[in-house]
Amino acid sequence: ALVNPATAKGVLNWFKPKHRATAMGIKQMGVPMGGLVAAGFGAMVVFMPWRVALWIAATASVVIGLIWWRLIQRRTIGGGGLRATLSELKSVVTNGNLMRLNLASVSFNAGQQSFITYLTLFLRDVAGASQPFAALCVGFSQITGAAGRVFWAFVSDRFANGRRKGVVVGIMSTAAASVFVFAAASPSWHLAVLAILALVLGGTMLAYAALLHTICAEALKQSLAGAAIGSNLFATSLGGMFGPIIFGLIVDHAGGYRAAWTATGILVLAGAMLVAFGFKEDKSVRES
Repeated sequence: ALVNPATAKGVLNWFKPKHRATAMGIKQMGVPMGGLVAAGFGAMVVFMPWRVALWIAATASVVIGLIWWRLIQRRTIGGGGLRATLSELKSVVTNGNLMRLNLASVSFNAGQQSFITYLTLFLRDVAGASQPFAALCVGFSQITGAAGRVFWAFVSDRFANGRRKGVVVGIMSTAAASVFVFAAASPSWHLAVLAILALVLGGTMLAYAALLHTICAEALKQSLAGAAIGSNLFATSLGGMFGPIIFGLIVDHAGGYRAAWTATGILVLAGAMLVAFGFKEDKSVRES
């Protein structure tokens, strides 16, 4: 709730538009990397008491925080008090362009969290894969997801002339198409096909966040970037909270995963089309 808007605004302040998405991608790559580090701390309990492992993690967090506190550039915080703050919040929540982007984010994160939550069960119970192979596919998807956050951001900066919208639409349309293919999986499919699908979905469904944060930061004036990203994170949290629940309900009532994957694909594709036809990208940002 606190870190993402603050760090994203830091990227917006410190990097020019032609490098901004790449910087955001590198920042967002820290999310899955943090998960890997956390898993490492979990493994440390084999060699030491769990309280010691927690103290090491907490100490590292405090030290890193203090280092950044000393390194960051100090900026003067604008005045105006509560009335000015409420006025700025109103300008965020009443911005139709941003709200359409946030609505699309609900669908994107619903699809993402459903994919992460049910991938292992689906591969094991429906596609007939072994548990180790299913776990390997999850790992593959996380790796391509981390790499994709930087790769797609770099593509946006260097090859799309700073345009984010088209790249996001392409990424999520590909993700939706891959989900539709996933819905048809069966035990007769070769394991290599399932692994490739997991890689593709990781590089798309798990890799859009950096570009989305960049778009949000650029959708409003710079002073409102943190609030814009905060509103987007609220929307994505809703998708992440309800997406897997609805997916599971569909699986239970339909007696299988095909209907759930199909519904997920439709939802993600609808979000991509909302961005494509409902969101207007600010050309002045990339031309500055």
